[in-house]
Amino acid sequence: MIESNENTQKNSKKTTVAISTLVGWFNNGNRLQNYALQHFLSNNFNVEVKTLMYPTYLLVNKENSLAHRIVRFIKVCKLPKSRVKYKKFKNFDKVVNYDTTLYTRKNVYSLNEKYDYIISGSDQVWNSGFRLNSFLLKHIDKDKRISYAASACKSELNLSEICSYKKNLDYFKGISVREKQATDLLQPLTKEKVNWNIDPTFLVSSAHWKTLEKKPKGINKSKDYLFLCMLGETSSEYKNFIKEIAKENNLKIVDINNKKSKFFTTSPDEFLYLVDNAKVVLTDSFHAIVFSIIFKTPFVHLARIDNVLGDMSMRIKSLELLFNTKFRTLDNFSKNNKKELFSFPIKNSEEIIEKEKQKSIDYFKNCFKNKDRQNNLNDKDFDCSGCGLCANICPVKAIKYETNDKGFIRPVIDQKKCIHCGLCSKNCTVMHQYEKENFDNGLYALKRKIANTNDKSSTTGLFAKLASEVLLHNGVVFGAKYEKNKNEFVKITKQEDLKLIQGSKYYQFDITKSYEEIEKELKTNKQVLVCATPCQIAGLYAKFKGYENLTLVQVICHGVPSFTLFKRYCKETYNKMPDDVNFKKNTPAWDNYSVAYTFEDNQIQELSSKEGWLRLYLSNYALNDCCYYCNYAGRKTGADLTIGDCWGIKRINRMFYSSDGVSLVAVNTNKGNNLLKKVISDFNYMKIKKNKYSSCNVNLFDGTEYHPEKIYKQYEFYDRIKSQGISETYNQMQGVENEQKKKRTFLQRVKNKIKRIIRY
Repeated sequence: MIESNENTQKNSKKTTVAISTLVGWFNNGNRLQNYALQHFLSNNFNVEVKTLMYPTYLLVNKENSLAHRIVRFIKVCKLPKSRVKYKKFKNFDKVVNYDTTLYTRKNVYSLNEKYDYIISGSDQVWNSGFRLNSFLLKHIDKDKRISYAASACKSELNLSEICSYKKNLDYFKGISVREKQATDLLQPLTKEKVNWNIDPTFLVSSAHWKTLEKKPKGINKSKDYLFLCMLGETSSEYKNFIKEIAKENNLKIVDINNKKSKFFTTSPDEFLYLVDNAKVVLTDSFHAIVFSIIFKTPFVHLARIDNVLGDMSMRIKSLELLFNTKFRTLDNFSKNNKKELFSFPIKNSEEIIEKEKQKSIDYFKNCFKNKDRQNNLNDKDFDCSGCGLCANICPVKAIKYETNDKGFIRPVIDQKKCIHCGLCSKNCTVMHQYEKENFDNGLYALKRKIANTNDKSSTTGLFAKLASEVLLHNGVVFGAKYEKNKNEFVKITKQEDLKLIQGSKYYQFDITKSYEEIEKELKTNKQVLVCATPCQIAGLYAKFKGYENLTLVQVICHGVPSFTLFKRYCKETYNKMPDDVNFKKNTPAWDNYSVAYTFEDNQIQELSSKEGWLRLYLSNYALNDCCYYCNYAGRKTGADLTIGDCWGIKRINRMFYSSDGVSLVAVNTNKGNNLLKKVISDFNYMKIKKNKYSSCNVNLFDGTEYHPEKIYKQYEFYDRIKSQGISETYNQMQGVENEQKKKRTFLQRVKNKIKRIIRY
């Protein structure tokens, strides 16, 4: 079932690497840095490198859809000079090795099979002005991700950016940024080391760059020129200065960004020539300065005027720090001695570049080492879901599960037993990225034909019907059972015992000890049904996917607090643990339910809107770390069926609503479909149309990811309860949130409402 490392070790071949970077229309810098990284990797490592021609960020941004790019292409190429420039760039692209596959949402996950590593960078890939999450490689398996000289161009981050970085950075095999300031910005957000490396263009020698140079038409060797490369606006002050310098020194002005100039059609190879042979370079372009340094061409840095994409000065400040030199600007040289413009301002530039180049070689060596033999989970910092897979695939039983300080289940590895086979890391479900579920096999709303007030089920009793069908044919069922002092899965073999595992439970259950028993039953060819959360289902599927007699049912999950926290809550609130808990009792109605605690001498029942534990649970202050960035919701985890509540039934079909409850079931496989067919006659049901999917249940798609800021509330919550009670902490934090909501303006509330409607 589980893939071994032996097969990969037998086939020793080149490491396959893809580069995910900006592939602009007419940007000389991003073309040259792309070529440089390919050239550097191919010449220093045993790798086969390609660049993704159509990075996935283009396909998830409506403004960069295929149709939009076609329209933009037509507009750009309408001008004769633009058509010439386009042909020149296409001609230069022949020296770049591209993967021309068009990756969409449907096939983007095939990159995980096609390449050993995906490199994000260089250039401004981590600038949130572009599609940040895609360049953080969210669609790539964790530990296949590498960044190199990624640029963020930010002096501070907003909450959304912090969440994106925090969610993804820990899963990179190597993190490298281009600006020194970015290391200070990102290091607090990850336990992985954030490296500072030079732009890829520095990694290629000036001698090699000269072999690519092409002299543009219009350049006369007998006439010296001033090379002007302005990506931003050119102010009147700049224009006067440029004309003055050119006139005083009898220089021709070669301007490549002026559409009226004949040099507007300059291609990357011509760009190299112009920088190399210029008398002086005047520019606000990062790469124009970089190539001036490489070719030792005198240059003046003119500050970028329009900073639409962020603080462009960060890039230049980082270069100044690297070369320990303050670059020339209009303000810091003597206008009485303009001849100093024509001297190269940096000492020991070659020595510095060679030293940094070695740093980059060492960085990639570390990233590429042990490609076929991964480290164990102790060598990683990750948000474990507690699915139990690693402990049950370890060939030497070196892994056991313990609870951390918050009460969540975590693997602990005995280093004395560990043989470093890497199976735990390679097969970890958190490290793997799952494709999105398309629900092509059907999404249905169900309600009971006949009400059953004695049924302990939370909604319609669908799971009980499915389980009964399996038990009827001498099968076994595994599910979560409430017990005072344990939070484990149990095996059910009798119909009368089904009530033990019916009903919702709002805390984390330990499934790790059930693997052996599940495997034992599967080997007897009995039908086995397991109902668990999506992360637990992903682990079971990875271990037992070869068994046709296993049916996996996942519940739509909001996230899980820990059992330790629940026990503490009960002792603080009731001074003891209840004998039984019904977390979702349909009283007075399914969508206005109560929570009921049963003790030896009495029962306490409260509406869900007032009950303390449920309010804490729904506030998202106390969930497991991985729940805030759920890797499984709405994904193909291996479940045959997905079941939960259809909370949006009134928006979908008001006539189908029932106060007894409406369930939601997604048919994910033929196996699940066959089982559902056997019990569907006990229900009234309707198929939900695709345009109504988002109205069903938000957790069907996103887990708690739509509350990314709650991860920071979680830190505050667990810190506070060290010195005060759970309810007291919740009330304080909720009070602050309510005050913040009151302060929101009417327009802010409307804006947030529109955002929610658009998203869901």
